[in-house]
Amino acid sequence: MIINRKLPFALLLVSCLLILMLAGVSCQGGPLLSKVSLLRDTISPNGDNIDDFTAINYTLSHKASLSITLIDPQGKQYPIRSQEPRSQGEYSAKLYGNYAPDGARADRRVLPNGEYTCLVVAEDDRGKSEEVAVKLTIKDADIVPPQVTDVVITPKTISPNDDAVDDDTVISYGLTKEATVGLSVTDESGNRFLIEAPKEKSAALYSHRWNGTSNEKLLPDGTYILHIEAYDRAGNITDRQESIVLKGGGLSRLEITSARFYPTTVPVGGIVNVEIKVKNTGETELHTLGPAPGTAYDTVYNFMQFTEGSDPQGRPLYYERAGVWRVGVQWDQAASPYPARWGLFTDSKQVLKPGEETTITGSIKVLISEVDEVRFWAGVEEGGTGFPGGQVAQTFIRISR
Repeated sequence: MIINRKLPFALLLVSCLLILMLAGVSCQGGPLLSKVSLLRDTISPNGDNIDDFTAINYTLSHKASLSITLIDPQGKQYPIRSQEPRSQGEYSAKLYGNYAPDGARADRRVLPNGEYTCLVVAEDDRGKSEEVAVKLTIKDADIVPPQVTDVVITPKTISPNDDAVDDDTVISYGLTKEATVGLSVTDESGNRFLIEAPKEKSAALYSHRWNGTSNEKLLPDGTYILHIEAYDRAGNITDRQESIVLKGGGLSRLEITSARFYPTTVPVGGIVNVEIKVKNTGETELHTLGPAPGTAYDTVYNFMQFTEGSDPQGRPLYYERAGVWRVGVQWDQAASPYPARWGLFTDSKQVLKPGEETTITGSIKVLISEVDEVRFWAGVEEGGTGFPGGQVAQTFIRISR
């Protein structure tokens, strides 16, 4: 191109823009969609690894939206791709002979045997549309999908906080056909979390226990959709969906920050005072149960001897109960684990919130005369689980004569 340097600058700029626009038109003057072909025109989607799929190849001369549809002899359409954006270039899309019924992309179904038209349509942002049709034959297809049956989730709301109450759920289901099955959940934003990696399973009944974690990390509270996804080798996919709620999840932890036993020398029948300070260092509220702080014990008596009414054989008031927290004291000669136990509060308050502290006091009358010295220690009771934290504040109490 020869540029006349005597032309005004504005006219020169307009001339250059016109040249560029004409060049763009000439670039898009050819076919938008070209070189449409099938890797193979006959497939047998039955999972035998022989001609189970094909690939449709095509070229776009410039940016466009791309759709691929299979059409049976009766004219029924099965969308494979729908208005998906593509840039200029050469493409190859695999076709497995399956489709999403009713537009539900989670499920896939293998098409029955027959002659199909594979229609490829490209449309650019100027409204230019081109389409090319090729023939595809499906034979020996396995159109029987795996079904996920008899799904039961118990419970459907869990509180994974290690308090032994609804910390996990049991997911049971049946499988009608050999398939690869994976379990996952999606949150309200559609984020997916794996809970059981896909694995091949036969037609049978199955069960999976889930504690609200994915990759060993606890998921936040919320409503989740459980996906039991089963897919066979032919390309049939069934995604059975159920809801699960996580509520009150988090790490539960009660720690003893200080404890003391005094005096450290008592006669037989003497009183050892107990003072234990605890703190909720976890992420959840902690519920508690009596006996109330200040309750007096002796080395024969234990917390199970508090009963309803005056009948000593009545129902125990403070039996071990899942989901509650207490402190306890044990000694070497004790007949049972932590026979002296106290709740966290003396008043009606029954919940210790994260970060809160409280102090528990009590007393134990020493009725041990066989030895000169007795080892006492304190511990935390997590109802239904055990005694996390171990034996703390070990103190030797001398028995004077």
